Amino acid sequence: MAVDWLSGSIYWTDALYNWITVARLIAQDIFNHIITTELDRPVGIAVHPQNGYLPLTYSCLVGLDLGYIASVASPSGRLRGVVMRMSVCPSVCTLT
Repeated sequence: MAVDWLSGSIYWTDALYNWITVARLIAQDIFNHIITTELDRPVGIAVHPQNGYLPLTYSCLVGLDLGYIASVASPSGRLRGVVMRMSVCPSVCTLT
């Protein structure tokens, strides 16, 4: 889970349904699934509100091998790019 304190949004991952969702902190009953494709078992998310991007991690299958991807997305989920492929599962996603 990650909170964008500038826009008042909260983001979270759902590994059961394989999507990333956003909701406004003041209207938590209204939410949007911003990433629903090309995503397998998301495990971590962070937010960088000043620069407008969401770092995230999720698993992927490469042939028969399970791998993991660190990527970034725009807050709307429309723009995405792979940053790194890994063989070990990251447990969290943070910014330093």
